[in-house]
Amino acid sequence: MFSRKNHLNKNIQKIGMLNHHVRFSHYFPFLKKEINEIFLVHSIDGFVNSLFGIFVPIYLLTLGFSVSQVLIYYILKYLAVSAFFFLVGYISNRLGLKHTMLARLPFFLLFLILLYFLSSIYIPLIMIILLHAFYEAMYWMPLHSLFARSAKHYEMGSQVGKLSSLPKIAHIIAPLIGGSITVFFGFGTLFLVSMVLLATSIVPLFYTPEIKPHVKFSMREVKDIVKKHIKYFLGLGFQYISDSAEIVIWPIFVFLTLRSLLSIGMIGSLLAAGGILFTLLVGKLSDKVNKKFLIRMGAGLMALIYFFRFFVSTEASIYLLTILAGFFIVLLFVPFDSIIYNIAKKSNIDEFIIIREIFVTIGRISLLIIALAFVDRLGVTFIVTSVSQLFFLFF
Repeated sequence: MFSRKNHLNKNIQKIGMLNHHVRFSHYFPFLKKEINEIFLVHSIDGFVNSLFGIFVPIYLLTLGFSVSQVLIYYILKYLAVSAFFFLVGYISNRLGLKHTMLARLPFFLLFLILLYFLSSIYIPLIMIILLHAFYEAMYWMPLHSLFARSAKHYEMGSQVGKLSSLPKIAHIIAPLIGGSITVFFGFGTLFLVSMVLLATSIVPLFYTPEIKPHVKFSMREVKDIVKKHIKYFLGLGFQYISDSAEIVIWPIFVFLTLRSLLSIGMIGSLLAAGGILFTLLVGKLSDKVNKKFLIRMGAGLMALIYFFRFFVSTEASIYLLTILAGFFIVLLFVPFDSIIYNIAKKSNIDEFIIIREIFVTIGRISLLIIALAFVDRLGVTFIVTSVSQLFFLFF
């Protein structure tokens, strides 16, 4: 009798949850499709990260950390993110992908609090690095997994384009807002605004039912996946060399050249402005034409952009090369990412996503280690990045 009651209560709870989703879908029909829910969550998160993310290395520099220490910060962070992807995979087994994304919030808040008080009290930097890495892993692993499940194979390019371009709408104004807040009110206010906004990003997560993955690794499976798709994993490494150049090296280089916080906000906005409509166009185009042709074109143009960055010294040339990068990097990233997500759909999605992160990390830290070796001549990293993009000409 008792077990029947429990069974009945569970069924009532399930019906209640279903009605909950139906009610929200009634008021927000846009969110009836899980892919749209992902777009909205990613857009809000993108806005928050573009408010402060580009300023983290600059903030550390203003606190008296050397360029070498900032580079080490990011090397350790990316290594930790890759390691945490494995842990987050198993956490997702228990909590579900969406609840895992939700659970990142307190780690994000603690990260920002410690980062803010770093200016006034002693806090071991490794604590901040680990928190930064853990909340990122708790966001990106579920996001990649949910997107690979939800996106349609035959329109993967256009949906990758949307995933990439929608946050860029926020990126146009967010870095300028972030720069203005920092100049007039300080980093503390910037961090507080970021915390409040990120809290709103959790709302759209549960308009559709939860998904629980089944992450279960074996060394044999890892070897099989890597061996089968080695060309694409190597491509990820070279792709994310340029990602490190854009996210870490270029902002530091611009700050050291122009010595202006507002200029950092400007390059973030220009990079986004250069890519929004073009990203959507390339996404649709990659579903209709040969993806490898677009990848080769993008890689060739980005190789030229990075080569010319070695010689820049004026504000106008910095802004010009930033907005051109916003255009041309899309030709590489959108079609290549659509290939990767389609491969993930045909594989064990969650295991593939976690292995993917290993090669992403190798690419990211490779350039940062080179930057560490040439810390007084950061322009050298742009030559290295330029050469690395040539891999895709033979892809």
